[in-house]
Amino acid sequence: MSKEKISVLYLDDEEHNLISFRAAFRRDFEVFVTTKPAEAAEMLASNDIQIIIADQKMPEISGTEFLELIKTEHPDPIRLLLTGYADIQAVIDAINKGQIYRYISKPWNEQDLKLIIENAHDYYTAKRGLKVSNRELQQALTNLESVVYCASQELNTPMASIRGVLDSLQNENDTAIRKPFISHIENAVLKLELFANNLLNYNRNSSTPVVAELFNVKQLLEELLLGLASFKTAYGVSFSLAFSGEPEIISDQMRIKIAIQNLLVNAIEEAQTESDSRVVELQAENRGKVFVLRYNEKGWALPEKKMERLKVMFSGNSYSDTECGLGAHLLREVLYKIQGKAEISSSSAEGTAIQLTIPLHVGA
Repeated sequence: MSKEKISVLYLDDEEHNLISFRAAFRRDFEVFVTTKPAEAAEMLASNDIQIIIADQKMPEISGTEFLELIKTEHPDPIRLLLTGYADIQAVIDAINKGQIYRYISKPWNEQDLKLIIENAHDYYTAKRGLKVSNRELQQALTNLESVVYCASQELNTPMASIRGVLDSLQNENDTAIRKPFISHIENAVLKLELFANNLLNYNRNSSTPVVAELFNVKQLLEELLLGLASFKTAYGVSFSLAFSGEPEIISDQMRIKIAIQNLLVNAIEEAQTESDSRVVELQAENRGKVFVLRYNEKGWALPEKKMERLKVMFSGNSYSDTECGLGAHLLREVLYKIQGKAEISSSSAEGTAIQLTIPLHVGA
């Protein structure tokens, strides 16, 4: 595979200089040349220019003025100034203002200029990489702030509930009256166990590399449903599972397990229904290149505002949301790691459907 050429824009009012530059470097670089500053600005707007070279002495505008003019709209390209010794003070001023990376003395030497352009491109690549890293770091910090807030909220709610119930039980000796209070405590403890499990899984997802392995996803689903016995009792839920396709897949077993468990538990908890005989239909399918799991439950719909927040969260764009809960944050981060996606639809007429689509490693 051929290496992508460095793109260089050269602005000079003397046509013969442009001809010499193109002749010298057209094989090494992707060359754009012009004698007109306005045309150079148009080239910048319509092409991915990485290096800009401008001659200092031009009739319409000086090289330093041009580079300063385009800096705000095009901050990424590395700016080089071509100049004679007489213009050295202008060069010093431009360097001090951060307008140019370095200057090139006239007349230029082909080998020296080639090395300067390559070094400038190395700087361009490093600067772009740093910008991406900073953006990713900022997003990670934003996500962490949201997770910490959600974690504190989800920890405080069941603890306050347990504390309130225990206060009520202190002076109550009647077993019949105590029983619903004890059930309330059991549900609160269940939430605390879920919270602790989510924190542990969040750490696992952040610190463990993605590993593709062959495993039986149908068996994994059945084991997860058996493990949700306490939730079945607490929320009056029963599950039906329909599976199609080959049961064995190649993917990250740990993260798929976290994603499925998280989906089921959080959807069950989120449901705004007073029914004590809820039925959740699960449809799982190995489609060869992707594994799809669909959660369907009639009889309840997500609040409109919550629905909008979840759509934004799972859109793949940057986000900051402290109201969606730790479980939703964890599901998003797990899916991001394995390049999966979540789609949600919810209405009072149709109920709530959540679909996970996870790419599979084919072959192996």
